[in-house]
Parts: sequence; C-alpha cells; structure tokens
Amino acid sequence: MAAGPSVGPGRWLGVLDELMTWAGSRFSRVEPRRRARAFVLGLLAELSRKNCWTIAEHAGDPSNAQVAVYLGYAAPRGHALIDRELYLPKSWTDDRNRCAAAGIPATVTFATSRNSPGR
Repeated sequence: MAAGPSVGPGRWLGVLDELMTWAGSRFSRVEPRRRARAFVLGLLAELSRKNCWTIAEHAGDPSNAQVAVYLGYAAPRGHALIDRELYLPKSWTDDRNRCAAAGIPATVTFATSRNSPGR
C-alpha cells in the first residue's frame, strides 16, 4: 500500500513561510523577499513548462523586463563565472528605442529556448 502525502497544502505553505522568514533576513528590502517567495511558489506550482517567463506570469508579473542567465563553476578550491546571457521578452526586443535607452545593443534579439544562442 502506497503512503499518502504527509504534509497538506496548509502545512507546507506554513513551512515555506518559515523558510522564507529565515532566508528573508538575507535581503535588505522587502521587494526581493517577496520575489524570492513568488519564485519558489512558481517552482512548486504545477506549470506545464517551468522557465523564467512562466514562473513570472504565475507570480502575477506578466511583463518582467529581462532575464539574466549565468553559468558558474564551483569547486572546493574556488569558483568562477564562465558565461552569461541576457534574455528579453518580445515586447522589449520589438521596441528598439526602449532597448537603446536601456543600453541594450541592437544585436540582442528575442530568443526562446529553441533559438537561443548556443543551440
């Protein structure tokens, strides 16, 4: 006989809030604490795809401005940043004046996981 879930939704949300209270002390402002909680809830949500866009939409932020992806290396003797890439929503890349005002090069275009650099 399979065991049923041992933690109901009400209880795990309480545990999540306890965790976020502890982790929240690492943030000096309330906005990053709220975004971190919304991000974790997005990771735990039953979304058909989980990426920065769907998690932001789940959190109620359908127009998140940009996503930075970093590749790092960590080992017992040290760590290093290996690469990074900036991804923008189509609403930004379609507005070249907005991109120029934000200092985004004209070479940056809209990319999905299928047409992103390196794929």
